[in-house]
Amino acid sequence: MKFENHQTQSEYNDALVIKLFAFQFANTYASLFYTAFFRQDFGGPKGILGLDKKYTDNCGSKDNENCMSLLSFQLLVLMIVKPFPKFAKDVIFPCLKKALHHCKVNEIDDFTTDEGISKQSYLLREMMKPSAEDFRLGEFTEKVIQYGYLMLFAASFPLAPALALIFNIIDFRIDSRRLLWWNRRPTPYRDNDI
Repeated sequence: MKFENHQTQSEYNDALVIKLFAFQFANTYASLFYTAFFRQDFGGPKGILGLDKKYTDNCGSKDNENCMSLLSFQLLVLMIVKPFPKFAKDVIFPCLKKALHHCKVNEIDDFTTDEGISKQSYLLREMMKPSAEDFRLGEFTEKVIQYGYLMLFAASFPLAPALALIFNIIDFRIDSRRLLWWNRRPTPYRDNDI
């Protein structure tokens, strides 16, 4: 209980960062570490974990000495599929919401004759935008996990750095658009650390 009784918000944030990163690290890299280092040791002539010969694994057998092709495919899938939920949340849903809102505004504007936009209505629209939640932790964790893919497993999938570069450029554009146009701009404040 002593470890969860933080005296300052900064201590709480530091503990939260460590816990979230440790969980995501274990969750993300467990299957890759298993495939890279342990899988070939478990599939012997008696089958996986000695269960039976019908439960055999080709990875690490005489024909296929290592699990490199399986590891490279797994890394490819993780690097391509994992960003899609974030892409849907950050790009597709706001675009659909904006298109729906634009259709509703056009229906209302057909019946009104006021063409000018006053300063007060502009400020009201800006205040009605959803606030940009504190996404620094998620963004930093995502980048650290991605760079971990590159540093630990790039030998199994040599195109990983090129994919990471492409995804980082796309992510940079999405985040800048999200901060500048789709959400209320965050209020800057001073902090002790990241």
